[in-house]
Amino acid sequence: MFEAYNLLQEGKTEQAEQLVADGIHTTRGMHTPEHLGLAQLRDQLALLKFVRGDLHKAEDCARSSLEWTVKSFTEDAPIVAMCQLRLGSILVAVQRYDDALPLLKSAKATLEGNLGKEYPAAAEARFYIALAHAANPFLEAEKQEIQEQMSQSLVGMRKQEGAGSALVNTGLREHHRLVEAALAARDWAKARALYVQEVALHEAVSPGSQSLAQVTYQHSTLLYVLGHLEEARQACQQSMDLCTQLYRSDDDHVFLRMHRMGTICVAESNFESATNFLSDAEQHFHKHLGPKDPLTGEAQLCLSIARVKVMDSSHGRVTALKLSKVHDGGARRRASPGELIRRCRKRHINAEAFRFQLRGLRSLRVRAHRLALLG
Repeated sequence: MFEAYNLLQEGKTEQAEQLVADGIHTTRGMHTPEHLGLAQLRDQLALLKFVRGDLHKAEDCARSSLEWTVKSFTEDAPIVAMCQLRLGSILVAVQRYDDALPLLKSAKATLEGNLGKEYPAAAEARFYIALAHAANPFLEAEKQEIQEQMSQSLVGMRKQEGAGSALVNTGLREHHRLVEAALAARDWAKARALYVQEVALHEAVSPGSQSLAQVTYQHSTLLYVLGHLEEARQACQQSMDLCTQLYRSDDDHVFLRMHRMGTICVAESNFESATNFLSDAEQHFHKHLGPKDPLTGEAQLCLSIARVKVMDSSHGRVTALKLSKVHDGGARRRASPGELIRRCRKRHINAEAFRFQLRGLRSLRVRAHRLALLG
């Protein structure tokens, strides 16, 4: 098992899984099915399959391990609790919370009672109990408690010898499944609350990391789409600050954050700042992604809006006013969208900018969400 843990620490989960599977095959030929060593190997194989995301096979291994272990030990034995923990955490991952919680609560009580609250496996049990609660509707007052419980538990899980980092990454992955499920269900309020949790989890175990930069960017994009512009700008600024520390100044990640900040500035009517951000982002996308890439197109559209808005007041505002009205038999009326766009073309003003102003920035924010929220 030590060799398997070493492979796990190196990120070689497939090789580690194969090593344990070979061990099970060898042990099965030498001992009866209820042999304790065989049950322990099944438990370790369940862990490795869980880490790799092979949830259904992980469940089968964990269930088999628990079944044989309880035949040799009482239910309050720590070794049984470890098997309960493994099966319970996997059941949380497959969203069978009613089946998972009794196992996890039993494991938590046994591990804390026998090995102490600081024992890493006890922290893992607390994390998955909190994660199960986070998956279900919760009161406003419970959000902070759940968030703190998960953050503290992840820090404790990291102390697990050999598998600590893998356990933490798996926990973060399973929390992100909840985020993705809320987004797919268009439950924006829940997605927003879960993103706040996810940012806090990454800040607890990986401050200054690429993963934190990614999560804060995703969070800012969701907030932008929902129209929470002040919060979106703050989240995007946090992501930008991280990217300037993590990447070179000409890296795609840096310009992606500049692009998002520019679109937020457009929505806030801060057009001068938007022009500064979007000019650089549009040039970078055009050069490295090509003129037909969706990000290039979005940057061009938002930049067009910003540039029209910051035109010199003595020319731009008057021109825009003239373009927006036409004469009809001596009477003045508001121009139709088609007429407005044709007049824009005549005067060499970007017609697409006016087209998207007419449709409203909301549609542009929704498009940005589809393109970049999980990118």
